[in-house]
Amino acid sequence: MKNPAQLTQKEAILNFLKQGYSITQLDALHLFGCMRLAPRIIEIRRMGYDVISENYRTPSGKTVSQYFLAEFKKQIEENRDNALFSQLKTVMDSK
Repeated sequence: MKNPAQLTQKEAILNFLKQGYSITQLDALHLFGCMRLAPRIIEIRRMGYDVISENYRTPSGKTVSQYFLAEFKKQIEENRDNALFSQLKTVMDSK
């Protein structure tokens, strides 16, 4: 297994999604230095993963795309109000 610092952006994003998290472009930039999330999502889909993309309105009224694995759809929807901000904080605090 690679050291987390040696993972490609695709690998890091896939590992993040496999933990049941959703991700937005802003999350990808802050967490993984990924400026182009959509191409990484396409690569992950081509690997056979069922990645769902949904538009989500943030509490401030902005609409963003949120990506997550289909197997976590129910969990993501149940936690949607906190998903964009609490996930990012949790991951950043664990670094």
